[in-house]
Amino acid sequence: MISGDITAGGNLYVGHTGVGAVNMTGGTITAPTIVLPHNGAGHVNLDGGILSAGTLNMKQVAGTEIVGTMDVGAGTLILNGNDLATVQGFIDNGWITAYEGQGTLNLDYDITNAGQTTLTALHNLNPFPTDRGAVGAGAVELSWTLPDPCVPGQPVVVDVYFTDDLQALQWFTDPAAIQVVSKQNVTSVVVQAQPKTQYYWAVDTYIGDPNDPSFGSIFGFIADNLPPEVDAGANTVTWLVDGVTTKNLDASITDDDAYTVQWTVVSEPDDPNSSDAVIVDPSAEDTSITLSAYGEYVLQLEASDGEYAGTDIVTINVYNDGCEAAQSLPDYVPSPGDLNGDCIVDDLDLAILEADWLKDTSLTEP
Repeated sequence: MISGDITAGGNLYVGHTGVGAVNMTGGTITAPTIVLPHNGAGHVNLDGGILSAGTLNMKQVAGTEIVGTMDVGAGTLILNGNDLATVQGFIDNGWITAYEGQGTLNLDYDITNAGQTTLTALHNLNPFPTDRGAVGAGAVELSWTLPDPCVPGQPVVVDVYFTDDLQALQWFTDPAAIQVVSKQNVTSVVVQAQPKTQYYWAVDTYIGDPNDPSFGSIFGFIADNLPPEVDAGANTVTWLVDGVTTKNLDASITDDDAYTVQWTVVSEPDDPNSSDAVIVDPSAEDTSITLSAYGEYVLQLEASDGEYAGTDIVTINVYNDGCEAAQSLPDYVPSPGDLNGDCIVDDLDLAILEADWLKDTSLTEP
């Protein structure tokens, strides 16, 4: 699978009664359960794309040495709920690997995806551009991290191959035609990339015998016009003064080309007695907004370079006063002397203290 979306109405069996494999370099497959294998031999090559399921069932076929296996490259496995223990068990069994043993698996719950277990992989060479990623066309710097040599202090030299023809790298029929580095102790090389083109590259390392390279994985990236990087600013709190407040919208947009912007109000409090939010200049990167109702406002900023668009949202919560706004912050710590909770230590707090002065609420008998 290289692109598109597949949603299975039932479970996805890889290796039902014979030999089965799923090879993914892109796209998304969604199924209630992924079974590896059923009664045959099953393997998943997750070199790209997203494999999403409610659960993952990997097992050994009864009475045989056949087990379900998965190798994770640039792809992502997403499971519903907390499946950390189950997936970690498959990893410990050696059933799930990263880059055919040349990488590290990253497993988390409720961090990358809310309420879900996420498994990704990182190659030991830490390639850039990231595997299956995208970069701008033109001069592209390929970079990597050198492994440790067999003999401490000995330089590690590499051969690097770069091409837009995947078969030329896989079959290796004419390596000289695609080689861009030959036995050099370097960690980067600059290549030229044409727009709208998929490229492939590999780094072979010599960590011991100068005539015996360790063949590296094949990485891929696409050279294209990248969408604008959009930051609509930090979420914030404010409060009304005489029924209104105005907040500055300070955005940050990065793009190699000229772009246009558009602010929109995604949602706002449903208050029939208050006016709708008003953005002073919706087509300006930095502008301001006037708010007149209590509650949550969600704004979206979109930037377009004419081909691709990038978006980001920012949330503004409006409270009755500055004290309510302060108390809504997760790091708010009230003052011990603020007995009435109005964020001010004053005579009102002193009156409360005086009214209870010398009161004794301790027990007098067991």
